[in-house]
Amino acid sequence: MLTLVRHAATDWSGVRYCGRTDVPLSSVGREQLRPLVAYLSSVTLDRTAVITSPASRSRETAKAIAAAMGSELRVDDRLREVDFGDAEGLTFADVERRWPQLAAALALGDDQVDWPGGERSRDLTERVRAAWAELSERSAAAVAVTHGGPLRTMLELALPSWPSMLPQRLAPADVVRLARGEEWTIAAFWSAESGVKW
Repeated sequence: MLTLVRHAATDWSGVRYCGRTDVPLSSVGREQLRPLVAYLSSVTLDRTAVITSPASRSRETAKAIAAAMGSELRVDDRLREVDFGDAEGLTFADVERRWPQLAAALALGDDQVDWPGGERSRDLTERVRAAWAELSERSAAAVAVTHGGPLRTMLELALPSWPSMLPQRLAPADVVRLARGEEWTIAAFWSAESGVKW
């Protein structure tokens, strides 16, 4: 079983593009940790490996999970968020004014974009693919705490036809649990923000 977790909320979540800026969890994000940890503790074995992006928002989320499960925490730089370059810290409205074509692609749900002055889509996919290959080859269960961009990329690698049952954009503290048989399948989805669980 592989559990993918988006870090809990920050003051920039859903407001500003946040890639490399090291924004800590907000008070809302810290409140999300309790139900998130309770859910994961109820469905995950103790001492399950916990791997996280180096960003403090991910490490703080992962540290709470690891503490509850008695697990050691491992940082993997490949799980960091996309580098938004010149769009870092901007709102969608700001992006729309500066780069209308980029904003139009994003509005249509196209995440395969090259960020001005930032990371190319191909480079994001390559580094996340390397992390995914390592995670997916593990014989033991693991929890990976990361960001929206790497999560979408890993789900696209695991599930070539994007499942309509998942939201297109995972919210802070959302959890997707993947099981592997002949192919990867979604075993469960849980959301701290919406309360959805299945």
